[in-house]
Amino acid sequence: MVRLAFFLVLITVVMMAILPRRMSTLTDFGQPYAALQQENYFRELKEVNRLKVAAPGHPDLYKAMLTFGNTLWSLKRYAEADQQFSGVWEARVKSNEAYDQLFVDACINLGGVRRDSAAFENAVACYKTVLEYDTKRLPPNDARLVRDRTNLGVVLYLQGKSEGNKVKRDALFAESMQHLKSAITLQHTLVPAGSVREGNIGQSLAYVYKSMDDKDSYNRELNAARIMQSLQKRSTKEP
Repeated sequence: MVRLAFFLVLITVVMMAILPRRMSTLTDFGQPYAALQQENYFRELKEVNRLKVAAPGHPDLYKAMLTFGNTLWSLKRYAEADQQFSGVWEARVKSNEAYDQLFVDACINLGGVRRDSAAFENAVACYKTVLEYDTKRLPPNDARLVRDRTNLGVVLYLQGKSEGNKVKRDALFAESMQHLKSAITLQHTLVPAGSVREGNIGQSLAYVYKSMDDKDSYNRELNAARIMQSLQKRSTKEP
């Protein structure tokens, strides 16, 4: 009995020593964030269901659906997130508003979910819809067009990476380059001195060149991108 008691005490001491380390490790790997998103899930689901009854068709319902969809997206519940974003898209696609931000947000988020779930062709369709919508309604130098062309260029690149047919793959890469170059040109017009955003787009363009085995263009674009990205580090050192 004495030996058993000693053994139990020893096990308790060891567990008490290990547990804080284990909890620290869980924290490092984002468990608190996941737990928070789970809490958001139930609260937001309740709010969406409430508004479907209390305010069907009201913008507040669609805002709640977008919020809930983002939480589902962060939890990698892509099919459910897709359902929320698609619901907003379908409800707002024939909106009479001069500029319907709910529709745009739904399309962008839907494109992101489909990109993350490797449904690249569908993601391209979403981002093309947003670009067409914004091109018709925004000034030609609006920063949102930089976003739209960047989103489209990146997902075309990802689609190209997954394409087995070389002819189709090269066509996708060429289209990706077209949109990324347009995004860089517009961003440079908006911020002539250069910006981190321009650098990030340039880095994406460099990866397209790399996938096309154009080493010289890859190195040129990547070096230019690194210079732009370093602007952020410089700015943080200024008083």
